[in-house]
Amino acid sequence: SGELAKTGQYDVLPQPTIQRFIESLGIASPPDGQTNLLRLANEARASTVVSGTIINYNIATGAAGKQATAWLEILVTDVASGIAINGAVVKAQSTVRPGDVSDETLINDAITQGANTGIREIQARQLPTGTVLNTLPDAALINRGQRSGFTVGQQVIVLRGRDQVATATVSDVE
Repeated sequence: SGELAKTGQYDVLPQPTIQRFIESLGIASPPDGQTNLLRLANEARASTVVSGTIINYNIATGAAGKQATAWLEILVTDVASGIAINGAVVKAQSTVRPGDVSDETLINDAITQGANTGIREIQARQLPTGTVLNTLPDAALINRGQRSGFTVGQQVIVLRGRDQVATATVSDVE
């Protein structure tokens, strides 16, 4: 959440607010499973949810000191459709630290490095968005094209407000 907040592009809810939503829904903390995560997101009136998982970590000791390595998975999920729309899997390492440093400190350093790298990767791969200008019986015309990042064959989610109303495939771009 710290790395997301630094970008200025996300409205990150404070942990006490999330905890109140969790308690009002009567779900486990942290939310287990996608269903509970999406219930929480709907309660918070969020359009997307960013979640992270520590896949694995280890501590290596060498002549120069100790170093942690962490593998993280970060997913951005569209709340209306429940589909993962962006994400990153990263391997990150803490700095090598000599002396008596705790494993927890090293692991937290590696996780912070991984979160920073993962959020930068996610920002570099933003999905294009557009507005439906006109509809036909089996097609819709949107106000964006190839320069905005749309490609033929690309799957898109169609929203009306916060609700998913359709999925579609891009058939032509200009």
